[in-house]
Amino acid sequence: MEFRNISFSYNKITDNLKGINGKIEKGKITTIIGPNGSGKSTLLGVLSRNYLPSKGEVILDGKAIQQYKPKEFAQKIAVVHQHNDAPSDITIERLVSFGRLPHKGFFHFLQEEDEQAIQWALTCTNLQEKRTKRLSELSGGERQRVWVALSIGSKNPHSFFR
Repeated sequence: MEFRNISFSYNKITDNLKGINGKIEKGKITTIIGPNGSGKSTLLGVLSRNYLPSKGEVILDGKAIQQYKPKEFAQKIAVVHQHNDAPSDITIERLVSFGRLPHKGFFHFLQEEDEQAIQWALTCTNLQEKRTKRLSELSGGERQRVWVALSIGSKNPHSFFR
């Protein structure tokens, strides 16, 4: 993913982001660091199509992100927010399985490749032994790992290593 000359404003008066450029390389870990209020979350909102930039463009796999259909974009991008909500009685494995929804049609059941992706995500986040626990039974850090598992489980495990 590459972003070029991104500008964004919540109120059309003051730019919250102005002329931001960068690249997130496939298969690499990218960190966005800055002080509180510097625009890190706003930038992620633009990169995930939650906000439309006033200037600039975001390119993913050679295509502007606005050109992707929602389901197609969801198959390519997953975001873990600082705060997430889910029913407290849902099991870890069930919540992580929701990451597979962009790959399914309506009323389609999970297939073998979905089960493999879920197991891979639980293994990567060290949640295998907690898979049947309910979200309410976990610590804050463990809950955050569940959301990371949901995010990475939404992707083809092999795509992380290409």
